Amino acid sequence: MEQCGLNVTYAHHFLRPTVLPDGEKGLYHWLAGFADDFFPEFSEEEKIVIYGKIKDKIEPYLWKGGVWEADYSRIQISAVKAS
Repeated sequence: MEQCGLNVTYAHHFLRPTVLPDGEKGLYHWLAGFADDFFPEFSEEEKIVIYGKIKDKIEPYLWKGGVWEADYSRIQISAVKAS
């Protein structure tokens, strides 16, 4: 931001874990909505297999108490145009 002529006056990074709706299907809905563009050449059946492999890999980390919890993080920044 500073290279673009802004002076950063505040920056705060924080974790924002977010429960995905729809229980067990929540991960598949999230992948279909946000990751689908990474797999345009695959059929729906192939995507289900890929999503299943993703599920198996991340389940120990993001499946918590019967829900999927996305491990989002955020950054809040305040800046002013340099004079």
